[in-house]
Order: sequence, then structure tokens, then C-alpha cells
Amino acid sequence: MTIYKALIPYYMSQFKCIGPQCERNCCAQGWKTDVDKEHFLKYKKIVNREWKDKFQRYVKRNRQNVEKQFENLFYAKIHLDEKGKCSFLSENMLCTIQSEIGSKYLCRTCSMYPREFINVDGVLQCALTTACPEAARKMLLNKDTMQFDFIDTYEYGWDFNCIVHTNKNLKFNGALKYFYEIRNFIIDVLQLKNYSLDKRLTILSIFVHELEKLIKNLNIDTIPELLRNTVSKINNGEIDNVINSIVVPSQVQLADLNEIIQYNFTFVHQKEYMMYVSEFLTGISYSKDVIFEVIEKNYINSYDEYLKPFLNEYGYILENYMVNNAFKNVIPFGETISSNVVEEVYNFVLKYSIIKMLLTGIGAYRKGITPELVIDLISVFTISVDHSKVYMVEALKKLKNKGLLNLEGLIYLLK
Repeated sequence: MTIYKALIPYYMSQFKCIGPQCERNCCAQGWKTDVDKEHFLKYKKIVNREWKDKFQRYVKRNRQNVEKQFENLFYAKIHLDEKGKCSFLSENMLCTIQSEIGSKYLCRTCSMYPREFINVDGVLQCALTTACPEAARKMLLNKDTMQFDFIDTYEYGWDFNCIVHTNKNLKFNGALKYFYEIRNFIIDVLQLKNYSLDKRLTILSIFVHELEKLIKNLNIDTIPELLRNTVSKINNGEIDNVINSIVVPSQVQLADLNEIIQYNFTFVHQKEYMMYVSEFLTGISYSKDVIFEVIEKNYINSYDEYLKPFLNEYGYILENYMVNNAFKNVIPFGETISSNVVEEVYNFVLKYSIIKMLLTGIGAYRKGITPELVIDLISVFTISVDHSKVYMVEALKKLKNKGLLNLEGLIYLLK
């Protein structure tokens, strides 16, 4: 184990796994559980005869092709039973590894989830994923602005989802020199209470579009000036003129987003997510027999009747979702530290737009929207989309083919 300084959202101190009380137990969802090489070898060496046999029976080497840099992480996998439950889960939905032989035998995946870790200049930064319903509740239902705590000592012994060096590899992405300034600006904008969340994301889209120009033209040291100018435009209201000057497609984004959702059924097999999509389609009376103008009108009416009043009262839920995503997914660089910051933000905005669209139709289907519904949808969406290696890649391809992978397309998604 290594001792780090750490930056973590305040909500993490309130999170505790609720185990058998969880409505979506992570050990019984049919998810593949990867076992790292260190623990696989530890299982081989265990003296206890009963557990040696169990590990031999239920933990198998991963024979699939894995990139060399990840082969020690995905070295083996735990067998699931016919119901998709972990073979080490008791009838009471508790982990028998932890209860009988101790947490030191928990593999990396089980030890970390639902936590995700990145390393920025040697400072550990940790957040929770909304795939876990209890984590989502602690994170999203807080009415106060999300705060972050700096901790002097945090013990951690695993690898990181992402490692950022703000003073190295600047030839690859020189904007990392201003990583902290950019990230702080993004979180500050996401938490601007005097603007709707749609407008905050529009402001970020405009900023990132200009940022990418500076990165491509190697004008890195003018980034602080871009940050100052954008803040000034926000403060004096000039940003509204900038937004209004951008010409975007006049139609509602329903058709394009709906096409993405239905097309990507190919890559999602999560029953609860498919149920929510079905409710959305029924709620707006989507059918081949109904003309699109009627469907579009139903969608707009549902937004005005159900989602708009909900966001007026509970807008902090989606704000917290976006702030947490920005923090843990290293927006606008992404976990791969890409210089294509527009595409990273497009991905970021697209997820928000899909969730908002689904809620609009589901609200009509259920004749109302509650915080509990939104939490559950976000949890299911995270499992289905964030855990899919294909979904968002295919979605972005589809929008690129439509000529929408640009600033105008970003703002169009937020209309």
C-alpha cells in the first residue's frame, strides 16, 4: 500500500455499501468480474483446503486476447452461476470471501467498486460511479453544491483509471500545463446556479471549441487568456450574445437522439434499460403509424408538463451527476488524455441529452417524475452505457455521419 495525498468529493465520506439491502447488488447482475494476477496467484497459494478447491473451481484464467498493458489486471475471471450471481455470494447476498477468509483476498475489482481512481501529479483523486444505486443516492440527492475535500493521507495499493502529468508529455497535449485551471473552470461553470444546466453546458461547449483550436495551433500559453475572457463574458452577460449568434438546426433533437437509442439496442442487453426505453417510446406515442409531427408535439408537451417543473425543483440531481462525471472522467481530456477535447465533451453532453430525453417520455408514461425514478434511471443508464465499450463509440459515429460532431451539433443536442 502507498500513502497519497487525495482529493475526493465530500459525499464519499457518507457512502457505505448496503450489501444485501441493495436493490441492484453488484455481485448478482451477471457482470464479468476480472481477477488481477496478484490475487490469482494468492488464491493458488492458499493453504485452506476448502478454499483452495473453491478458487480452483470458480476462478479461471482469462484466455481472451488482452492488450499487454492490461493483462495483469484481466488475468482471470470469476465464474457466475446460471442466474448471473458470483459463485462466492452467500444465500444472504453477502461475500463469503470477505466474511470467511478476509478482505485481503478480495481481488482488485471487488476491493475498488464502486470507487474509481485517477492520479494527477501524484495526488490521488477518487469518485464513485452512479452504477451503484446507493452511491448514486449519496452523490445526487445532496441539494448543496458538490464540494471536494483534500486529505493528507489516503492509503491505496492499486493501479489508476488514468494518470495525468501536468508537467510531462506536453508535446502530446500541451493544454495539460493548465489542467487545474481548466478543470476548476469547468466545475465552476457546471455549478452556476443562475443559469439552466443546458445553458451551462452550452457555455462549456463554446469554451472547449475554442480550447481545441488553441491546442491544434499550439497556442497553449493563450489558454489563461481564453479562460479570463470566457469568465468575463459570463459575468457581463455577453455570453448570451455569443450563444444566440450560433446557428443550429431548427428541429427538435428528438429524431436524432431516438435513432441513437434504438440503434444502440444492438449493444445493450440490460433489461431494465430496455424497459425504460420502452416506457419512453410509449410515453410519446412513438410508432411507425404515427406521423413524426405528432410524436414531436407529444414530446414537447411532455417536457413542459413533466420534466421542466421537475428540473425547476430538483435540478441539482442532474447538476451533481454532471459535476461528478466531469471530475472522475477528467473532462475535457478524458481518461486517454486526448487532445480532441471537443469529442470528449460531445460524449459528455450526449449522455446528459439522452438521460433528459428518456425522462421526458418516461414522465408522460408514468404521469410524473420523482427523484427516486431519476436515480434509478441514471444507475441503469450508467451500467448499460458507461460499461459498454461500443455504445458511445457507435453513437458518436452516427452523429458524425449526420454532420453534427461540431459546436453547432453540441448546442443542437442541448436545445
